[in-house]
Amino acid sequence: MSTFYVHIVDDDGRAVDTLGYEAADVGDIIRMVRETAAEIILLEVATGVTSLHLEFHIEDDQHRELLILPVDARIPASAEQDDHRPRNGIA
Repeated sequence: MSTFYVHIVDDDGRAVDTLGYEAADVGDIIRMVRETAAEIILLEVATGVTSLHLEFHIEDDQHRELLILPVDARIPASAEQDDHRPRNGIA
C-alpha cells in the first residue's frame, strides 16, 4: 500500500481540501477519487448547486503530481423544474 494525496481544487483554482488515501496503485486511487467526487456532487446538488467543476490533483507520497482528474456536473433546468414527472415509469 502507498500513500497518495489528493488536492481538491475549485473552479477558481483554489485548493478547498486535501485528502490522504492508502491505496495499492493509481487505479485504486482513481476509483476512490470518483467515489469522493460522487459524494461531493450529491451534497452540492442538495444545497441547490446546478453546475459544479472541480479538479482532483493526485500526488504520490513524495508530493509529485501524477495526474489531474476534472469533474464536471450539471443539472438540467428541466429536471429542476419538473416535480410532477414520472419516476421509474410510475406516474
